[in-house]
Amino acid sequence: MDRIYNTAKVPAYKNHTKLLSLNPDIHEIFANSNDAKELEYYWNEWRARTGQKMRNDYLVMLELSNEAARFVAS
Repeated sequence: MDRIYNTAKVPAYKNHTKLLSLNPDIHEIFANSNDAKELEYYWNEWRARTGQKMRNDYLVMLELSNEAARFVAS
């Protein structure tokens, strides 16, 4: 999941030929932009580029975490 999350690229809001990474590019935009449409664009694009690819890995991680929690609680 880390690899997917850290290597994903998103087309820039106003220049779709330029690709941005989460860190530092998109982090900086979220920290400094007041443009709601731009922020929504990056949020949706980032989720589209990473969410589906990580879904199965996330479900496995969640299952393992729950199993570990049940083990500790018993």
